[in-house]
Amino acid sequence: QKVKLGDIVLDFLRKIGAVEPLINLLSVVPHRLSSTLPSPSMLSPMSPLHRVGKPDMLTIRFSSKALSNLATNDSNQDLIREAKGIVALVKLLPSVQASVAAAVGSGSGSDTNIITISQAVDNPTNDIETYANVTLALANLAFNKKNQDAIREANAVEPLVYLLGSCTAHVDVIRYTSKAILNLTDNHLINKYSFCEANAI
Repeated sequence: QKVKLGDIVLDFLRKIGAVEPLINLLSVVPHRLSSTLPSPSMLSPMSPLHRVGKPDMLTIRFSSKALSNLATNDSNQDLIREAKGIVALVKLLPSVQASVAAAVGSGSGSDTNIITISQAVDNPTNDIETYANVTLALANLAFNKKNQDAIREANAVEPLVYLLGSCTAHVDVIRYTSKAILNLTDNHLINKYSFCEANAI
């Protein structure tokens, strides 16, 4: 079997430990953006970045894109899951919550249930490119059977359905979200049921 150059590069990046730092960058500020961090001389080359302040938008965007590329490699798919990368990625999706308001029908005496899905104000990012990168990463990760469960358990179902209906003007987000749902439900009855329950149909 012919080995592709891309696979060699992705294997190399995993072996030098590039995956975990990229996952960390999804929710941290790089050293150069904060004066409250210790000087570089006080940190070893492999020290984890300190979690201070708000995430840097471009750092999150590029890190999520890099992870989507790394997730095309089978071995990297397992490593990203084990390093809590799936949880970190899902946290970058719109934070949605369903609230039910009962409205009494005038004159009929019947109740009408109104389901409202709203985006939480504390969502770490509201960046279309990041949403595209994250959904592509999840789509690639979902080729792995264990990741199908891990993505559902990280509460990705409702945010993915939300994106499917709210980002119709952004082709990449819709395309990659659809691909993620396709891969998540491939030969997986529990995930199919979960998406049906979330009104994906």
